[in-house]
Amino acid sequence: MKVFGTLSENFVDHLMTFFLVVGIIGVITAIAMGFACRAIVRGKGYPDNMNYGFIWGFFLGFIGLIVCLCKPVYYPPNNMYGGPGGPYYNGQPYGGQPYGGQPYYGRPFGPQPGSQDWYCSCGAANPPDTRICLYCGNTRRS
Repeated sequence: MKVFGTLSENFVDHLMTFFLVVGIIGVITAIAMGFACRAIVRGKGYPDNMNYGFIWGFFLGFIGLIVCLCKPVYYPPNNMYGGPGGPYYNGQPYGGQPYGGQPYYGRPFGPQPGSQDWYCSCGAANPPDTRICLYCGNTRRS
């Protein structure tokens, strides 16, 4: 009986040591995967407040790594003003001013014979067939 008691105590000790070592290795691997996934997501341009790569890597391991590798590149919005659904830009709704408020290009040709350009209150010359100023968006006053 003494042999079985000693054998069983050794077996339990070895089993507990094995699970302790496996647990420590598992936690270290999870932390390493978390930092790796966080670095991958940060490399794709996500700001720190939107970077959940560590959580994906820590809890899901290789599946989290695959998810982080498949995430699209993050393009932050350049200018929230003037876009569809956004606030107005310089008093003009979306599409009122091209290229973020830059003026339109001038006409590549001079006025046609017999045509009279009309001048807006902003000073821009506009073709006679337009009712809205091409520069500032004001309507034509007769």
